[in-house]
Amino acid sequence: MESTTTNNFIDHFGGRLWYACSSGWPIYTFRGRNHHLDESIAEYEAVMMASLKQGKNLVIKTFPAVELYPDPNAVY
Repeated sequence: MESTTTNNFIDHFGGRLWYACSSGWPIYTFRGRNHHLDESIAEYEAVMMASLKQGKNLVIKTFPAVELYPDPNAVY
């Protein structure tokens, strides 16, 4: 269940928050890029709260963009 902070953030900045099926990672998709909201880097709700206070989307600067789909040309 998403919190009020998360809902306010999405309403203000757009994008969407969802969870990767295989890992359960929270993923924030913004302007076609997926950002892995890894809690070991920072508490993403705190970053969302700071974003709302500053009027800047700090999530995209704090969390890495990740490719969620395997590379069809890679050898695993």
